[in-house]
Amino acid sequence: MKRYLLAFFFAAGLWGQQTITFTVRKQTVLAAGAEVVTVQQPSTGAKLVRFIGAYFDCSVACSFTLERNGSAATSTALAVNNLNPGEQPPTTTAWSASNVGTGSVIWSYNCAAACSVPIDLTGLQFGSGGGTGTNLTLRSNSITGTVDIAFKFTETY
Repeated sequence: MKRYLLAFFFAAGLWGQQTITFTVRKQTVLAAGAEVVTVQQPSTGAKLVRFIGAYFDCSVACSFTLERNGSAATSTALAVNNLNPGEQPPTTTAWSASNVGTGSVIWSYNCAAACSVPIDLTGLQFGSGGGTGTNLTLRSNSITGTVDIAFKFTETY
């Protein structure tokens, strides 16, 4: 009986949490340049972030890296959008043409020609207290072409 009560109270606590899905997207036309898009925890008030996936599209041959935990980005702010408008606003921030420091490279990708690469980020998450050094970045190499970068993730309140 005690186990059932414990399970009930645990489940009731989970029902009180709200999980909201967000997206970040940036399309950039580059002329001998690179694009760097970063999703980052705020300095205070961070929530648990669980990544679902990312998407990288390049109109020409290119390479790019997925990096984690570079020094904090401070420019240029990019909108974080609620998948379902009207829900709670995000605590995470996003940055394009990001000045984030190079983090630990999780994976490197190479495209011999134009490519579209969906990236499964299941299992990658930010704790609720990591600060601005907790971030995830997609970084293209310098190209002349169009790059499209997107992230999808949830925050738990």
